[in-house]
Amino acid sequence: MYRILFIIVSSLGTIFTCLSQDISNTVSLGDRYYDSGQISEALYTYQRAAFFTQTGANAEVLLKIANCFVKEGNFEKSIEYFDHAYYANPDDSVKTEILFSKANAFIQTENYHFALIELLGINTAEGSLLGKRRALYLASAYYGLEDYSNAESYFHKAMPSSKTDAADRITAIFNRKGNFYRPNPKAAFWMSVFLPGSGQFYSGDWAA
Repeated sequence: MYRILFIIVSSLGTIFTCLSQDISNTVSLGDRYYDSGQISEALYTYQRAAFFTQTGANAEVLLKIANCFVKEGNFEKSIEYFDHAYYANPDDSVKTEILFSKANAFIQTENYHFALIELLGINTAEGSLLGKRRALYLASAYYGLEDYSNAESYFHKAMPSSKTDAADRITAIFNRKGNFYRPNPKAAFWMSVFLPGSGQFYSGDWAA
């Protein structure tokens, strides 16, 4: 009796080990597709992996799926998967990045109020690099809402201290009313037009 039970348990362990390895290989294949720009193939492959992955380990795959939808310009679907990834992920730093990604998707679809909700849920020191990045997102959301007073304020807060001429340029931009137009939701971000290089800051690549 015990011998039969041992055989069953051992067999199940082997099956689950093989399944885990197969999922890992599938995700790796998806990564190769993604890195080579084959986004549709990557998305399909990640979705296959997600179907067989347990909830706890699924967070990374769900995030990869969300990023595929962003690459395809399907921001509505990306938001759905960013939500799934957020609640499945135990890492606070990853959760913060997901909130930024969701805010980006909301801005791209002109859902500026929803973007503000996500951004205001990010706890960060105002003067920190992360805080400046949050300020730049907030400025973009307020700009999309045509709340130019808050937009200008947050653009000022977003500028790194090394950009000594940035404050004057921002002030000059907002003093010229002709600059105020309904922004194109497909544009990267509004300030990348006004202050070249600021688009990098959205990805956290701009040092203070």
